Amino acid sequence: MAINSPVAGGLTDREHARIAEYVESLAGIQLPAHKRSLIETRLRKRQKHLGFDTLSQYVAAVFDNRDDNELIMLVDALTTNKTEFFREPMHFQVLEQEIVERIRKANGGNVRVRIWSAGCSSGEEPYTLSLVCNEIQEKHPNFQFDIFATDISVTVLRTAARGVYPENRIGPISTMLRRKYLYRSRDPRKRLVKMGPELRRPIRFSSLNLISDDFRTFRDIDFLLCRNVMIYFSLEDRKRIIDKFHRCLTSDGLLFLGHSETLPERTSQFQHMMPTVYRKLR
Repeated sequence: MAINSPVAGGLTDREHARIAEYVESLAGIQLPAHKRSLIETRLRKRQKHLGFDTLSQYVAAVFDNRDDNELIMLVDALTTNKTEFFREPMHFQVLEQEIVERIRKANGGNVRVRIWSAGCSSGEEPYTLSLVCNEIQEKHPNFQFDIFATDISVTVLRTAARGVYPENRIGPISTMLRRKYLYRSRDPRKRLVKMGPELRRPIRFSSLNLISDDFRTFRDIDFLLCRNVMIYFSLEDRKRIIDKFHRCLTSDGLLFLGHSETLPERTSQFQHMMPTVYRKLR
């Protein structure tokens, strides 16, 4: 078999390289050889949706014809990451403790925090943040909060903004919180749940490319969550993103990373508080 021939109708080496180079140049996400089967699995959905017989036909149509709309869908398909409600629950415990401590120090004064979910995917993370903050606000009426939720994928952002999920996705949410904030579909056969207005109201969803976009909109951020996103970037891109995050955070702001991520070694920008949680140094 020739080196450049596809396996069972899959991508050739040249097609894989073409896709990987484009996605890395646009989004900074690396798609090495061992992710080839993932690329094929995700792009087959687009291939079949558009009626192409093979992946090679789909790739040729997208790249040779410079189909800008489909290039967006291709990047969407390859940058969507797994997420869930209350993923890595320790982070939300730390967040709650930090907010309550700020409220205590304010001694009855108003407290407002700005939280950024960078790489929010289909929205489970920002809605979890809103759940936690709404519960704090119920006990401390002087507390206010804003949540910014961004992702490069316009497809997952549409899902996130809609705030409707299958019932089997809300397992990590307690029964008490479900009753307070979630709405079930009127048609029980659909088995869908919608986030309530108290959860949706504080969240602003928007598209953002962590590699190429400007972060000027995101200033004075108190808590920044970028979890299980930077593992897809090169070391140099991770350093650049961390530098931009550092400028966005308040003087004692917290940065939360994913369980398999760490900051570059010997950084003087952050103090390591606990695994995957860092406080900005002044």
